[in-house]
Amino acid sequence: MRRITHSFFILLVTSGIAHADTAVFICKGDHGEKIFSQSPCGKNMGVKHIKTPEPPKIAAPRSAPLSIGMTEDEVTKLWGKPYDIHKSLYASAIHEQWVYKGCCEQRDYVYFENGKLTSIQLD
Repeated sequence: MRRITHSFFILLVTSGIAHADTAVFICKGDHGEKIFSQSPCGKNMGVKHIKTPEPPKIAAPRSAPLSIGMTEDEVTKLWGKPYDIHKSLYASAIHEQWVYKGCCEQRDYVYFENGKLTSIQLD
């Protein structure tokens, strides 16, 4: 039986090595200690089957270049859905500010007027 220490299990889960479909078995050793294993526990061992959480999704770098005049759909295909959208309605136009959230509180802003890209502000 392969033994995995508790701290290694935490590292395994938080580092994204384990995936949502990976089974982790918590077994009891001869002296009642917990043993984490990828295979079912042996005879006379308590079994608890848990599902590891999915690794956090990290936004891909927005390296795909945008061009002024692109549509909202074209921007979404390249950069994905924004973190937030702020709309301003005027008599002759609809202005939108799309906020893309990166790591370390980084924010990039994309501006549209009537569905067409008018400017880009990179943080």
